[in-house]
Order: sequence, then structure tokens, then C-alpha cells
Amino acid sequence: MLSNSEWKIIKLLLPPRSRADDRIILNGILYFLVVGIYKKMRSAVERFFGWIKNFRRIVIRYERFASTYKALVTIACIIIHLRLKEFYFLQSLTS
Repeated sequence: MLSNSEWKIIKLLLPPRSRADDRIILNGILYFLVVGIYKKMRSAVERFFGWIKNFRRIVIRYERFASTYKALVTIACIIIHLRLKEFYFLQSLTS
């Protein structure tokens, strides 16, 4: 939702024949933009945790020290990244 100060700034950019429902329309547009970005980020996080669960040692957490666990998570992230790069590279060759 637009605050009054934000609305004053945006109102200067609107044409002079401003309607009463301009603020409602802009609030709706901003809402859909924010929700769309949120859904994309949430999807990326959920996919990441799905991929990282393929590494048994990370899921079960055998390591006693947090630093060792963090290192294994980092290695898993690197492996996931390299697999995705390889997948997209091979996909670009076939198309």
C-alpha cells in the first residue's frame, strides 16, 4: 500500500485529469509486482532445499561441529550449481 508521502510523489507524475480510483489501481499494480517477486524467490528457496536433501550427510547431520557442517553445505551448493550449469549448457547445445 502506498503511504501518503509516496502517493504525493506519484501523483505529480500522473496526468492532470486524475481520477479518484488512481490510488486503488496503483496499489493493485504494486501488490501484484511484490507478490510475483515473492513467489519467485520462495520457489527458488524451496527448490534449493529439495536439491540439498539429496545429500544424505547433510540431511542426517553427522557432523559434530557447525563449521564442518557449513563446509559440507557449501560443497553441496557448489555441486548443485555445477550440475545446473552443465544441464543448461547441454540444453543450449541441443537447441
